[in-house]
Amino acid sequence: MATLHLLFDRDEIALPAPRALGFVQGISGIAYKQYAEGQSLTAAVIGKQWIDAHSASLTLADGKVICLRLSSSTRVDQDMEMDGVLTVDVDDPDVANWSPEQILAKVQLDGSWLRWVRHWDDESLAAQALQSAHDAADNALDTWPADLSMPEGMTTMQRSESVLHWALKEALAASGQIHVPAVEENFTARDASGKTHTDGYEFPARTLQLQGVRLEAAMGDIVPDVVCRAVDPVGDLGIECLLIEVAVTHRVDSAKLQKIVDRGVACLEVDSSRFSRSGTVTRAELPSLLLHDGVVRWLHHPRILLEGREARERLSRRVRGANEKETKRTTRIAAIERVDGAEAHRFLLAALRASWYRHPQVTHQHQSFHPPEVIEVLLRRLPVSSSSDLIFDHGGLVWMIEQIRAEGLVQKPGSAFNLLMRARSAGALGRYITHLLIAARVYQPPMTDEQKGAIAELRSQVWTSVEGGELKFARPAIYDAVIAAMFPEMGDLLGNVVGTEGSALKRKREIDKKSMEEGRARAAVEEALARERSRAEFERERRDELKRAILHVSNGSWQPAQGHPHDIEQASHITKHLRCRYVDREEVIRKAWEGRENGVSLPDWYQSLGLNDVYAVAEVASILREAYLKL
Repeated sequence: MATLHLLFDRDEIALPAPRALGFVQGISGIAYKQYAEGQSLTAAVIGKQWIDAHSASLTLADGKVICLRLSSSTRVDQDMEMDGVLTVDVDDPDVANWSPEQILAKVQLDGSWLRWVRHWDDESLAAQALQSAHDAADNALDTWPADLSMPEGMTTMQRSESVLHWALKEALAASGQIHVPAVEENFTARDASGKTHTDGYEFPARTLQLQGVRLEAAMGDIVPDVVCRAVDPVGDLGIECLLIEVAVTHRVDSAKLQKIVDRGVACLEVDSSRFSRSGTVTRAELPSLLLHDGVVRWLHHPRILLEGREARERLSRRVRGANEKETKRTTRIAAIERVDGAEAHRFLLAALRASWYRHPQVTHQHQSFHPPEVIEVLLRRLPVSSSSDLIFDHGGLVWMIEQIRAEGLVQKPGSAFNLLMRARSAGALGRYITHLLIAARVYQPPMTDEQKGAIAELRSQVWTSVEGGELKFARPAIYDAVIAAMFPEMGDLLGNVVGTEGSALKRKREIDKKSMEEGRARAAVEEALARERSRAEFERERRDELKRAILHVSNGSWQPAQGHPHDIEQASHITKHLRCRYVDREEVIRKAWEGRENGVSLPDWYQSLGLNDVYAVAEVASILREAYLKL
């Protein structure tokens, strides 16, 4: 009650903002709630009157009368003539313990204790809230359009789809433009040779301007959703009659599409299923969504159809042209294949000349051929070699021979000398220098005396190298027959194996064989000399050793004859136990007996025996000792 008295005693009051709720249920069953809110204000109080212990009336400065009541205690009669009714909500028992100043401060600082039961703007706020709720449902495409009839028995889903369909058509009519996607198509076909050809067309994405938009305008037995005129800023797809079909649940079937095609008009389809973002779409979003990629597709456009036909026709012409060229090429290849032998080699030279000098055709037997085809076919017949490019390419061996031949025919100085000098130090080309020397000898290109001297020196150098079995200038003969057929004047010299790789290898084998035989002979002589030296050395060492042995055993003198042994027989008898392998024991005793009697010294006597082995010397010494003939 203190709160009510405080408010009654004040000269002004803070009035909260009044609110009203609007409610609309959409055709989908979803409820749309919107609030409308008035203005809060602080009003001066010029009149006061107590109605009862729980309520009072306040007269404001503008003449409005407000009933102020304590809602938790009593109610004011609703028939009282009041402009507004304010309720003071103070259900909290703790408020009773507050001071009047605390309660007054609370009431003045916020309006949480004051609630409008009735306000003079209630009707207008309620109408405003209801309109806001209706607008929310309409923006959500959840209200049935006033000018669209609703068939009975429609499901909630069917009603929503019908509204979306209608809203899309209205958005198209209102926006006046639509984004169309890029259209591109490529066609491929193979010609008789298996090569793939491609052609097609492309229309980039663009935004069409829509004019004269009409909804549901009948065109004979079809009723398009939208009929209009399309203006294309690019200029390719503008058309007087453009149909736009909105696909919500049903797309344009083949029968209807055929009728559209037969009329020669263009048709777009708007796919509403591509609109959905998180499952919903609003009316406000529709115009911008119509400008997004992936929403619209072309069902038909006469210009696009024409471009497709023209692309296919171009592709067909290209394939036919390729097949005709292939037929002619096959015929030419067959004609080239029929040329053989030396004639084929001369035909190849003619094609090479045409290729070197960039002539588009080469003629053979009154028929024209493409030089690359002739070269490709005829080169396949030749032996496979890693140096084929070096032989037949521009600047290669055949080209150089042709230059030498041409200079020889016209007798005009040119590059022949330089070609020969360059080939001498050109690595792999140097092995074919004999071809060029033969060409120079046969065709005799003009040269100065100094140049002729240099060429003669070069010939000698090449000849010496080849005869020495070296491969540096030895020519591989793999293409000799071909070059001889191309340049018949060189045939005889090219038929000579001298100067070829095979000749150089044979010569190398001969040189190696001779060198090997000479080496073996030298080795045999050196071996014999070594053996002789070894024998002489051995004999010298043997003689030295024999001398040392004789010197050793001959040191001393004869045993004087003193009666034992008294004769040769007795000396032989006492030494018969000796086993001698190198001397005759009895012969040694006899000669020793005679040498002592004749006064021959022991060294001389040993020398007289002619001993050749130290073992014989040892046996003689043993016999003399056992026979008591030596001291």
